[in-house]
Amino acid sequence: LSGISHMIATSGLHVGFIVAMLGFLLKKLKTNRYVKAALYVAVLLLYAYICGFSPSITRAVIMFGVLCFADAIGVKKDNLTTLAIAGFVILLFKPLYIFDAGFLLSFFSVLFIYLWQKPIEKFLLKIKLPKKLAAIMSVTIGVQAGLVLIMAMFYEEFSLLSVVTNLITVPVFEMGFILVAVLGLLVAVFPFLGFLMYVPDL
Repeated sequence: LSGISHMIATSGLHVGFIVAMLGFLLKKLKTNRYVKAALYVAVLLLYAYICGFSPSITRAVIMFGVLCFADAIGVKKDNLTTLAIAGFVILLFKPLYIFDAGFLLSFFSVLFIYLWQKPIEKFLLKIKLPKKLAAIMSVTIGVQAGLVLIMAMFYEEFSLLSVVTNLITVPVFEMGFILVAVLGLLVAVFPFLGFLMYVPDL
C-alpha cells in the first residue's frame, strides 16, 4: 500500500548498486575499457542468472551491457535507444512478456525517468527546492505519475503515499545496501567481525 515493495524485489536498482561497487574496484585496479566492459557484463550476467533472468534484472543488465559496449568502441550513448534494444531482445526470446506486469512496470518506469525527470527537476529548482532533493523528487514523481495507469490496470489500486514513502526509503535502502556489501566483504575476510552485520540488519 505504501508503494515501496520494489525496494525488496530484485530490480534494476540492485543492478545499479552492483555496478557502483564493481566500478569502484575496477577504478582502483586501473583496468582498460575493454577489460572493464567484459568484467561488468560477466558479473551482471551471473547476477541475472542467479535471479532467474527476471524482466527487470534482464532489462537492466542488457541496457548496461549495451552502454559498456558503446563506451568501449567509442560510440555515442543514447538512453532511449538502449532501452529499446533491451526491450527488443527480451521480447524476441519471451514475446508473452508484453503482458507481464513486471516487464511493463520495469520498462515504463525507466522510460518515464528518461522523459520526465529533467523537466520535473527544472520545475522543482524554480520553486527553490535544494538541488539534491529536487533530483530525488523528480525521479520519484516522474515514475509514480507515469505508472498510475499500469498499476491501476494490474492491481486495481494506486497508493498516493508512494511518492512520500519513496523519498524516505530509497536513501535508507541505498545506505543499507552499501553497508551490507562493505561489511559482508569485511566479515568474509575477518569472520570474528560478524557482529557488525547487526548494523545493516537494523
